[in-house]
Amino acid sequence: MATDYCRGRQAHDDNGFNSRRLSGGRKDYREVRPPMKIGIDPGHGAPDEANRGPTGYVEAHGVLDIAMACRDELLRHGHEVYMTRTGREGLSLAGRARKLNDAKVDIAVSIHTNAAPSPQSRGVETIHSILGGRGKELAKIIADQLTKDLGLPLRRVFSRRSETTGKDYYTIIQKTAMPCVIVEVAFHSNPVEEKLLKDPAFRKKAGISIARGVMRFAGGERT
Repeated sequence: MATDYCRGRQAHDDNGFNSRRLSGGRKDYREVRPPMKIGIDPGHGAPDEANRGPTGYVEAHGVLDIAMACRDELLRHGHEVYMTRTGREGLSLAGRARKLNDAKVDIAVSIHTNAAPSPQSRGVETIHSILGGRGKELAKIIADQLTKDLGLPLRRVFSRRSETTGKDYYTIIQKTAMPCVIVEVAFHSNPVEEKLLKDPAFRKKAGISIARGVMRFAGGERT
């Protein structure tokens, strides 16, 4: 299938905002004016479908479901969304970054599930650029939202520098022109979390949670 570039529609209130205010005047995460253009990258895809859980979960398939739920929630609140893939097509890491740059998105989120040698490893991870800045803030807010909504522990929010180049280790972060983060929703190598990831309701909930984190960031929240 082709990549997906969509514009959401949202009814506005009398002040032109697509949201409401909470008690005490605090902004709801949905209060965003103007809407942002958000890039969503579901990790992997054919033929890169080797990342699997112990009982059959396939990362490439699971993260596509999560990404689609994230897209739908962002569209519902009036944002523009660009998807690097909407089917099983495969893309190189550099190709993903190029698509996001060409789409001129404001921020980008690459969605994955995690794996580790130990089946005991668990929890949420988000990754940002070594340069910090807005990408670090975005990573921290999404991690906070996921842990609250999914009831999973926060493992870490971090960046990684290449030992050979001194630049960002992760290609999609290094080669994108906008703040870009990688979200590792849960560990498919952990039997408990793999069971969650195999549940369509959990994947939808994870996607909505990522969107909520993005909208908190878009609304001006900083940690």
